[in-house]
Amino acid sequence: MFGIGLSALTFIHYIEQSNGVPYRYMKRFEGAITNLGMRFDSYADYYIRDLNKNPMLDTTALEKRLTREGVLRVSRLGDGYIKSVRARELYDIGVLMLKENIYSFVKFGG
Repeated sequence: MFGIGLSALTFIHYIEQSNGVPYRYMKRFEGAITNLGMRFDSYADYYIRDLNKNPMLDTTALEKRLTREGVLRVSRLGDGYIKSVRARELYDIGVLMLKENIYSFVKFGG
């Protein structure tokens, strides 16, 4: 991660999906694609947040936990920084956090 926080990692949504969080669900978007004069129907399934519950991603606790566990590495690069974490470690700690509190990655409201 170059100069960004964990909230930019779509891998977080994979962890949420594999643990069945109650604030996201799969939704199919259907439409037609026209390419070189040929038209065909298509669809895409996306794992989206439930707007009725209004969850806002908040990875503050996850980043603190990764730091406390010693698996989040931070290196200075010029005026910025690079953060890195192994996917397996991120997944394992993320799963533990969701088991402790299924809402560990979100806050609600506004």
